[in-house]
Amino acid sequence: MDINGLQIASIIFSVSMAYFAYYCYRKKYFGLVSLFVWTLIFILLIFTTIFPEIFAPFKSIFKVARLFDLFTVIGLFFLVVLTFINFIHLQGLKKKLGHYVQQDALHQHKNHHNTEGEDTGKTTSEEGTASGDGDIL
Repeated sequence: MDINGLQIASIIFSVSMAYFAYYCYRKKYFGLVSLFVWTLIFILLIFTTIFPEIFAPFKSIFKVARLFDLFTVIGLFFLVVLTFINFIHLQGLKKKLGHYVQQDALHQHKNHHNTEGEDTGKTTSEEGTASGDGDIL
């Protein structure tokens, strides 16, 4: 078994990413299931890097010249799937944020009309900045 520079780089990358996944789990960026899934992915990457000959029969099944080509195509598919999942989540977040902004605007509009006749002691330029209620983020 001869390990080349690309394999060493892949192993270092995988170990680093597994550690980063654990670090993110400890910081509560995601849960235990996500930690397990990402750690499993990085362990599989290390395994396929060290023992690529195990996947040699797949060369003839998928009619590729080299295992590297097969891994590249699988990696590209994986990235496309992750990109699509991120897109779906982003669209959901945009929809939720739009809803919250709309609700906040309606709430502010309602409060503005309810206090229109009262003397608050503020000038019109101070009303928008004094309370900080308009801040979303």
